Amino acid sequence: MTRFVFFFASLLLSFPVFAGSDIKLLFAGDTTLGGVYHSLANDAQRNPGFSFQKLAPRIAASDYFILNLETTVTEHEGKIPKKFNFKMGSSDLAILAAGRVNLVSLANNHTFDYGTQGLFDTLDALDGAGIAHVGAGRTLSAARTAHRATLKGKTFAFLAYGNMNEHAAAEQYVAYRHTKHVVDDIQQEKLAGVDYVVVFFHWGVERDTVPRAQEILLAHTAVDAGADIIVGAHPHVPQPLEIYKGKPIAYSLGNFIFGGNRRGIQEGLMVEATIHTNGAITMLPIPLIIDPQKTHYQPYEK
Repeated sequence: MTRFVFFFASLLLSFPVFAGSDIKLLFAGDTTLGGVYHSLANDAQRNPGFSFQKLAPRIAASDYFILNLETTVTEHEGKIPKKFNFKMGSSDLAILAAGRVNLVSLANNHTFDYGTQGLFDTLDALDGAGIAHVGAGRTLSAARTAHRATLKGKTFAFLAYGNMNEHAAAEQYVAYRHTKHVVDDIQQEKLAGVDYVVVFFHWGVERDTVPRAQEILLAHTAVDAGADIIVGAHPHVPQPLEIYKGKPIAYSLGNFIFGGNRRGIQEGLMVEATIHTNGAITMLPIPLIIDPQKTHYQPYEK
């Protein structure tokens, strides 16, 4: 029977905590350093680390920091027809670098907002800034290729899959969450001998506070295929956490630093996934408040 954990201490009690050289992965949600962000985050222009300042101790305690970069990084003007198109400048990546972001997911419905040129500019800008990316590429094969990292002697494979349905051409460059692709890619990484597979999904319905049956099914299918940690985004609001067969699932992290079109107070969620020395995995939810008017898009723990 599916067992949801609707936040906080009860999730941590699912497993004992063991001393030793644990590995901590930190995840944050939808991030767009464009739109109205610059009209309010003036401090970030003078100090790139400003936006992450209140979370610096949490970030410093982690071994790897991953977020969903829901924007292009381009100066290209050729946007595709849709309601919202997001972009930020390559100089803004200094803000992510100052925040010690290691990896971003590009498998989302804004990666292709400025077409092929915008996507390729994004890839080049991230490479130039030394920020790893997953879920999109110059070919579909590249988009489905895992980003691998070694942390404290353990190997990790990160995969990402999006919900690209606003422009047909996007599926040539952005990994879509086809169940067969998800299962095949996870199993390929396990066969290659990686210790842990982490999957970042972009899914669900905006503003929904609970996942749909299809998201639950896909998350469980991914775990059955060998995934160890599942994290989701897109609804712009937090959703429940779950433990399935000993593997943690965060269905939606909500917003992080989302300047695209939101000036009001936002609630988000970071999660800290800890791989303990005995192999057990726990997930700590970290509720956030983002008050653009008061703190200038500087998230802080609730």
